[in-house]
Amino acid sequence: MTDRPILFSTPMVRALLAGRKMQTRRIGDRPRIEVGDRLWVREAWRAPKTLDALSPADMPPRRNTLLFEAGGSIANQDHLGDYRPSDLPHYGSERPGWIGRLRASMHLPRWASRLTLRVDEVRIQRLQEISESDCLAEGITKEACVVDSNCDGGVHREVIENRYFADGVDDNFHEDGVSAYARLWDHINGKGAWDKNPLVIAYSFTVHRGNIDSL
Repeated sequence: MTDRPILFSTPMVRALLAGRKMQTRRIGDRPRIEVGDRLWVREAWRAPKTLDALSPADMPPRRNTLLFEAGGSIANQDHLGDYRPSDLPHYGSERPGWIGRLRASMHLPRWASRLTLRVDEVRIQRLQEISESDCLAEGITKEACVVDSNCDGGVHREVIENRYFADGVDDNFHEDGVSAYARLWDHINGKGAWDKNPLVIAYSFTVHRGNIDSL
């Protein structure tokens, strides 16, 4: 078993927190991550303004409140004597005045990570081999939407069908999960990336809401 960091965008962190994301695909044909490995999630974050001049390596671990762009925070972890995210304060889009600059996910220290993924399955496949169920496991949202309506003889009728969308990409709904995931892939990797159909490594995992060193 190996512990490794893994980067996720803010919308995908929200999907992890909501329990909607249980897979991720990364370009490559040689997996360095294996079944049983633990991945600690790196995400965009903020520390207090008093620490703005410090690099993450110079920050005192577990001593200050940190806010995450995906929502939520961790605070005074040493004082709590444990790492329990559900016990900690949460902030929405309105941040307190004492909070500092936005920091890139790649600079989040291990001690500040609040999500840990345990790898359950590793597959190598072409990107476009993804199934509808895999798309939902990747965090694509499925909703029942009104796609048509009419008023016949004074009776209002609505046609409701399932539609799919990718959080943080656009407000457009798609008729199937694969189309929504293709839009998400192009958003992350650049226009036309889906059409290139590269080899990818598909990781399935179990999400644990806690720091890797407290599990």
